[in-house]
Amino acid sequence: MKCEGIRTRNSCFGLIMLHAVTMVAFFLLAGAGTQSAKTIEDRMDLLEALENQIQVLEYNVEWKQYKAKSVEELENPRPTGWFSHSHVLLENGTGRAYIENEQTRGKKEGRSERVIHAFDGTTSTQLMFIGKGTKIGDYLKPKGFIDGEPIVGNRVTLDITLGLDVFPAFYNVGRGIVNTLKHAEEARILEKPEGILEVHYLLERLIAPPADSRLFPHPEGGPAQIVKKIVLDLKRGGIITGITEYSSWAGDPNEYTHRWTEIEYVQSEDGIWIPKSVTEIHGFLSEKMVIKYKYRDVMINHIAPKAEIDRFRIEFPQGTPVLDKRTGTHFVVGSAPAEPEKESYFKWLLLGITALILISAYWTIKRKRKIRMEGSKTDAA
Repeated sequence: MKCEGIRTRNSCFGLIMLHAVTMVAFFLLAGAGTQSAKTIEDRMDLLEALENQIQVLEYNVEWKQYKAKSVEELENPRPTGWFSHSHVLLENGTGRAYIENEQTRGKKEGRSERVIHAFDGTTSTQLMFIGKGTKIGDYLKPKGFIDGEPIVGNRVTLDITLGLDVFPAFYNVGRGIVNTLKHAEEARILEKPEGILEVHYLLERLIAPPADSRLFPHPEGGPAQIVKKIVLDLKRGGIITGITEYSSWAGDPNEYTHRWTEIEYVQSEDGIWIPKSVTEIHGFLSEKMVIKYKYRDVMINHIAPKAEIDRFRIEFPQGTPVLDKRTGTHFVVGSAPAEPEKESYFKWLLLGITALILISAYWTIKRKRKIRMEGSKTDAA
């Protein structure tokens, strides 16, 4: 195995160990000769080894959404106008991340945005630019936010555009395969010849078919299970070669696939398999949806873990209004911080005065109406 030129600082030993782990697993599976089922516990160490080969990951990705009215149109789907491009820097195990995402949702939703997220292991910061319209690059004044929550896995709309699922350590919007399986109600592994692992885990149980029969092709009756399948190729370093979502129904031996992926890899000069593109197809909807990812400049373990902390932080521009969600404080970068107590006092004082005015007006009107009615009774008498 070639180690020269690999874009890592301490990668050679790590790649040798990973190669040894995957090769041992490959020969074990080849010796079995037939497909067999193993519990998750039997293979958890192997899955963790596959995840730990990536300590630091950085790449650029383009994300586009398409639609097709039928299966026949999947070859040439129609763009919806929703697309994005992102720069992603992630660290395995610490949650540290720096993500810059720019997207437009097209004419239908009529908006665009640019958002920078960063988490340095302790503090999460966000800088958001809202577009004046659908054109990328035409933005209003930015807003800043600070809190203590990790960003990967917590902002679904952002995560689905990043193409994280193709990397074992960041599968399932950053949670990783191992962590996903630990929280799954049911899971199993199928070992196949040629070093292939199939991981199946339960997504959802259905007691009865959905009310809208267009969602899933199914027989009459139930119950059913919605299952996710991940296919890993140990001969190529444990890369994910397929992700499928399917349903199985009681009394029916068939499996109904309604979401699947097509993943294309290229092998670098260093022998590392790197994702080039992913096509994700949602085939269960009445109008099929297609998501396409294109990856560029993928770098693995190119910086030392837990180093270069400044790369996981945002420096807010001067004049940016910022909300610190940890304390409820608003401030403008470059200005003295606002005093939340005074702001709160004047807000409640204003509300109290407004309430008194409304109550006073109500009783005044009621009193005048009563006097007018009493006067009318006197005149009648």
